[in-house]
Amino acid sequence: MNTRSDRTGQDGKASDETVSFRPEHFELLFGNCRPERYQAGDYLFMHDDPSDRIYGVLSGIVEISTYSISGRKLVANIEQSRSLVGEIGALDTGPRTASAVCLTDCDLVSLNRPQLMRKLADNASLALAMIEILCLRLRWLNAERNDLALLKIEARLAKRLLLLGDGPSRKGSPEPPKDFLRHRPIAPWARCPLPSSSHLFGSRGFLLVE
Repeated sequence: MNTRSDRTGQDGKASDETVSFRPEHFELLFGNCRPERYQAGDYLFMHDDPSDRIYGVLSGIVEISTYSISGRKLVANIEQSRSLVGEIGALDTGPRTASAVCLTDCDLVSLNRPQLMRKLADNASLALAMIEILCLRLRWLNAERNDLALLKIEARLAKRLLLLGDGPSRKGSPEPPKDFLRHRPIAPWARCPLPSSSHLFGSRGFLLVE
């Protein structure tokens, strides 16, 4: 997950520092792993599955999402190159909190939990990098909760669309792929019901290509 985080410098002014799972940490974690090829549509795991592995994305796009009992979809994250997938379950052994599916053909590497624990125990900087990623994800979830409670659909949709052209997103938010502007993915990713987003785009003269 590539993210940006606002920090306060010694002068009291907010500084804009890139915080990411750096290439050297990715290499430390997965350097000895053999890449595996996954096809578009393949699931890495489903919600509530047992957690036994952490994945690293070498190439391609992986969608993290959840579904309601009625089938309504909520996209939690879009993971791309050098991103982590499934780290929460691999760390705490709890059931998967979401489903992970390959949106495109993907090359992935993975570790089981004992391998992950050994690597984190042997390298303090790697362990700190993992903690930082988890903190950023928590900040992102807190921001999402606030948006859902306080912002109207138009504002939530505008924030997501701004991310499309903003480069790395801020405060732990997922960065969408550049070709992500398709109608059906944008509605759940923007936390908007599909009929509402259709009405908004239609009324403002936008066209999203399926």
